Amino acid sequence: MEGESATIEHLRSELAAKQATVDTLLKGFVATDFPVVAGLAFDVLYQPAAAIEQLGGDWYDIFMLPDGRVAFSLGDVCGRGLAAAVKMGQAKQAIKVAASLQINDPMPIAVLDQANKPAFTG
Repeated sequence: MEGESATIEHLRSELAAKQATVDTLLKGFVATDFPVVAGLAFDVLYQPAAAIEQLGGDWYDIFMLPDGRVAFSLGDVCGRGLAAAVKMGQAKQAIKVAASLQINDPMPIAVLDQANKPAFTG
């Protein structure tokens, strides 16, 4: 009995540590710090499908381009959990950087073409 109790306590501790990691990553990936733009209001709702594993491949982002225009991205990578969250973070950042480089052509096709280049995707 004493061994089982120690094992259960160890598993609880391990689960709590994993949940803390998920919570930290989720705070970083789920942005609410949107730009302030006169005449526009931004609002989002992020509701993961899995209640236990809240980390996945869905994202949204609203950001300012260097020339003052507002851009946004929204997407989903396949899978769930940490692996999907890492890929999502890479895709989200690649799109943001590519959009910022495409000052004269912010159209989605040009941004996605740039984001898919090997220098962006690793």
